[in-house]
Formats: sequence, structure tokens, C-alpha cells
Amino acid sequence: MGHPKIPPAAPAVLALAPYQSARMLNAFDPSKIYLDANELPFSPDATQLDFSELQHYAHSGPRQMIRSYATYADVPSESIIATRGIDEGIDLLIRTYLEPGQDTVLTMSPTYGMYEVCASAHRVETVDLPLLDLSDPDIDGLSALETLPKLIFLCRPNNPTGTLMSRGAVETVLDLAAGRSIVAVDEAYIEFCAAESLVSLLSAYPNLVILRTLSKGFGLAGLHTGFLLAHSEVTDAVNRIANPYPIPEPCAQIALNALSQTGLEHLETNINSVLAERHRLFDALDAQPDCTGVLPSHANFLLSAWRHPDDALAALTAQNILIRPVRLQGETEPRLRFSIGSRAQIDRVIAALSS
Repeated sequence: MGHPKIPPAAPAVLALAPYQSARMLNAFDPSKIYLDANELPFSPDATQLDFSELQHYAHSGPRQMIRSYATYADVPSESIIATRGIDEGIDLLIRTYLEPGQDTVLTMSPTYGMYEVCASAHRVETVDLPLLDLSDPDIDGLSALETLPKLIFLCRPNNPTGTLMSRGAVETVLDLAAGRSIVAVDEAYIEFCAAESLVSLLSAYPNLVILRTLSKGFGLAGLHTGFLLAHSEVTDAVNRIANPYPIPEPCAQIALNALSQTGLEHLETNINSVLAERHRLFDALDAQPDCTGVLPSHANFLLSAWRHPDDALAALTAQNILIRPVRLQGETEPRLRFSIGSRAQIDRVIAALSS
């Protein structure tokens, strides 16, 4: 007798194209150089973990980690919700504020693909307004919308371009959205341009939400720990559906170490190294005869355009260097996105492209 049939998944789910993470596309191999996922090239300092209380659930939050992050981000603890990376923050906002089949999400492409994937998974339509010059929001297009979507995602610095929409443009979006939309600003890469954070606007704009992570600047991508920063009215609503134990105890302990005085000193050292290598790689890419342009970046990656990108990819692959091709809407050839690695790794990239 055969197994009974399994009921089919919902049609909307079966129609989804799942997000392709870097490790889905390129399985890890220690012999290769991975510059495809915007990871930090440095391993964090070894952390002494305390396993004596693992029989208990982690404190909700956990509270001490949230207090430490509140000090780092200069916001009240009650304005923070701990999340499993920014992706959970995106998911929580969609589930908290949007009615499936009724409300919409607004994105500004090119941008992080999980905004649309999460929306689609919850049967929410996405409205897209392309960025102007791959940088700033289309304010005229936004103003012309008959109905403003209830949730707007802005990625700042933007992935995959590395560009930084102006503070004034974001404030204009917030003003247009007042009373109508939540504006979620994704600051995953803000450690690479810390002075540009919009955290100071939280007190003036109750419809502003800021999404943060320890994955990028802190070099803790494997921890998958993030934070949602918002007005208390927003955190009260989101907490109604948030996971009661979002962060495992060992992850919270590692996060606390990263947020300590010593951890923050390491953060500053590592950020300075990445910025120096970003500058060096920018000049090297810009000097390549086949490269037609490199976007100025405020993140830990560079997006570059090439006449023959397949040739550059082949040269890098031959040296076991993996980067990420990015196809922008309306362009026939993919651009190449280089995560910023260590000095030795950038040396290898430059040598591979120059040979």
C-alpha cells in the first residue's frame, strides 16, 4: 500500500521563487575565497560561553543583550525588539501591519530581495518604485500614488548598490507617510558609515522603524541576531506576535561580548580595515580596461559594471574566488558585486583580474 497523498501547499506558496542566498548558490569550501555574501573577513575573538543554565529558556529578549545594544545604539531599551536577523524583523512588520490580499508593501529597486519574498509569503502584493540614479527615492512617483502602501522598505546603505539615499529624502518619505504608512529603514550596513544612521529621527517620527543586525559590521553572520528599533506603539504591537524566545542563550552571550568595550574596539579596528580595502579595491576595479564603472559605496561591498562580465568571473573562479553577479532590471549584462575581504584576499582579487 502506498503512502496517502499529502495535501498540496497553498498555490501562492507554490508560485513563490525562493530567495537564493549566497550559500545556496555556493556551498562552503575552505579552499575558496568567499566574497559573495558581504561577510566580514575576520573571525570574532574566541568567547568563553557559560553552558551552566542551558536547561532554562533564555531570558525574554534576552534582556541584558538588549540593554547593551540600547547603549550602543543610543535608544531606550523599550524601543528594541531582538530578532533572528533582519529577516525576522521584516516578517514581523508584515504580519503585524498588513492584511493579506488587501494591503501592499512598497520597495525601491534594486534592493534586498527578502522584502518581496516575505510579502509574497504572506499573500501581500509589492509595489515597486525604482530608485533614481540607483540612489534616491522617486518622491514624485511616491506622491503620485493614489493609495500609499501601509509598509515602505528603504535599504540604507542599499544592497546591492552600496549607495546611500540622502537623509532629506528619507525625511520627505516619512512626512508623506505620516499617519498612513510604517517606514522601515534597513540599516544592516550602517556600521560602515555610522554617522549616517537615522536613529536620531525615531523620537520625531513615530512611523519610523529601523532594522539592525550583528551580521555585517560586527562580523557575526553565523549568529543571525538582529534588532528592531521603533516607537513604543510599534514595539507594543509587534511584541504581540514576536517569538517569546527569539535569541538562543549562547548567541546572546556572544552578542554581549561583541557589544563590550573590548568588542567595540575590535569593531572599530575591523571597520577601518574594511574601509581601507574598499578604497584600494575601488581604485583597482576602476583601473581595469573592461570595467565601465564602480558605484561609490557606503557598505562593505562594491558593485561594478563590465563590458564582458563573464570574462572577469572566469578569471576569478579560476583562482577560487567567488563573488556575486547581480542583474539589474533593464540591463542585459550582470554587474559584479565584490564583498570586501582582508588585505590578502583583495591582493588575490587584483592579481586575478590583472593577469
